[in-house]
Amino acid sequence: MKMMKASENVMIDNRLVYGNMDLLNKGLLIKSCYPLFNIYNFCTDIFSINLMYIKVCLLTFLSTATAWKFTCILFVFMYQIQDVRRKEEAAARAGIVLEEKNWPPFFPIIHHDIANEIPIHLQKLQYVAFTTLLGLVLCLFWNVIAVTAAWIKGEGVKIWFLAIIYFIAGVPGAYVLWYRPLYRAFRTESALKFGWFFMLYLLHIGFCILAAVAPPIVFKGKSLTGILSAIDVLGDHALIGIFYFIGFGLFCIETLISIWVIQQVYMYFRGSGKAAEMKREAARGALRAAI
Repeated sequence: MKMMKASENVMIDNRLVYGNMDLLNKGLLIKSCYPLFNIYNFCTDIFSINLMYIKVCLLTFLSTATAWKFTCILFVFMYQIQDVRRKEEAAARAGIVLEEKNWPPFFPIIHHDIANEIPIHLQKLQYVAFTTLLGLVLCLFWNVIAVTAAWIKGEGVKIWFLAIIYFIAGVPGAYVLWYRPLYRAFRTESALKFGWFFMLYLLHIGFCILAAVAPPIVFKGKSLTGILSAIDVLGDHALIGIFYFIGFGLFCIETLISIWVIQQVYMYFRGSGKAAEMKREAARGALRAAI
């Protein structure tokens, strides 16, 4: 009888064990995560960072083996945060302005705050310059649409690839090469940044004029929605020709506004004495290079 009771107890114990294996696994997982919870408490004391979601991830997804691997990842993550904070504090002590990305509001990728960083008498001009940047984005985007339609109608895939290259390279290139230098020139009154803006903004205007004309230089010019390519396409496909004429109009408007912007910036540049300052800085730079 004792042996039968013992065997029954063993069977009951086995059923309990296997029937509650999930609970046991969770218990082992929690025990395995105790060291990580201690690390969490240590990190929050030192860095004041709320890492509660790490606990949830550990309890939900991690096994005993991966928990210890996650320890290393956690330490690297915390070290990077500490390093970033050190750099921010050092920059603040040195008086360096950190540019926080805030535009566009729904997906910030650049820093842009004309109202608070640009002098009041220059804000209108900066807004118009920003309009030319957005206008270039619109022109190149419409250029992709029109060229895509022409490609569908049998104009060839090469012009479509060129239109994509114009858009991918032109939009970030315009921001980095001429809009940001103008923004910083107005903000810091740097003569050299004005010179950089003038040189590259002239290239921007030249590209807009080239796009508005679209001479038959590269693949018969149909990779750009200019007047010549619009006339060429209109004879075969009226709708696509209209698309090209709309692109031609957009590039013309972009060119005219850009010419007005560079004229106004140049007038301010000469009137504020930045031209003479730029010459002095260039002369000092040449002297230092010679020495």
